[in-house]
Amino acid sequence: MDKIPIKKLTETNSKAKTAYRRCQSDGTWSTQSAAISCDKWRYWAAVIAAATSAVIVVVLFIYFTCSAYNKRKKRKYIARQERMREQDHDMMRNENFVRANFRSLPLSLHPDASAPEEEPVVVPN
Repeated sequence: MDKIPIKKLTETNSKAKTAYRRCQSDGTWSTQSAAISCDKWRYWAAVIAAATSAVIVVVLFIYFTCSAYNKRKKRKYIARQERMREQDHDMMRNENFVRANFRSLPLSLHPDASAPEEEPVVVPN
């Protein structure tokens, strides 16, 4: 029986720092990634790590998107409340200014329709 030669290579992400390539029937060496896909525990560990990373990225994306949206919404609400308060204050100032500085106009500008300004003097006979 012929023994299939095995070539040892250094690998940076495994704990043992070694990966094995097998000599294929056509005389070429197998790819180094075959070492991971042939070892089912390493394969599933890599799949779980990738899935976990993807989930974390999606959760962070959703969190920061909602956070920014809520901050913008809150800022808008506060600005609206302050604007309404300022408008109420300005209206009150204008109303007080008008009350203090202008007298009310009669309902009609015709002199006969308005009430006399002075009391009529009654002369006895």
